[in-house]
Amino acid sequence: MNHAQLEQRLARLECTQRIWKQTAGGMMILLVCIAAMGARGLGGGDRTEADSPDRDRPRIKRFRELQIVDERGRPAVRLWVNNRGDGVVSVYNNRGKLVSLVGANRRGDGLVNAANNRGDWVSAMGADARGDGIVETFHVEGDLRTALGTTGRGEGKLQIFSGEGADVTYPQDQRRQ
Repeated sequence: MNHAQLEQRLARLECTQRIWKQTAGGMMILLVCIAAMGARGLGGGDRTEADSPDRDRPRIKRFRELQIVDERGRPAVRLWVNNRGDGVVSVYNNRGKLVSLVGANRRGDGLVNAANNRGDWVSAMGADARGDGIVETFHVEGDLRTALGTTGRGEGKLQIFSGEGADVTYPQDQRRQ
């Protein structure tokens, strides 16, 4: 792999990371808006007496799942709790394919996944086994292609995997420079 190809891959990975940050930020705003609408709109009809001692108290509605559906009744966004008790946000495209997922991995670390328009998982952002941040991209068939994260010593690390699965990590071994 030459320097130009490496720079090109790094630029694509940085672009993917920016998109992930924007997606995660947008989803958090969406969650806050939904929670605010639910606290306001769902409890509004319950207050009929002006003298009620609960008139200034916000109403809390509890659900195991909340869905925002399209005009055909298919989920566009799902807020739900998985069987481990983790909160999950699932976003679907206009064809009903799951394209984004925000939740937690089995260790409890935050996790953001994205899929292409066919539903193939192509990227993930979260924490690695040490708890450091990591961004990974995958080939549509599921093979890991790039990983951006840190080494065990806290240095930045970019791993690139060839189509055959060979690790062509950058930065290269310092002894070669």
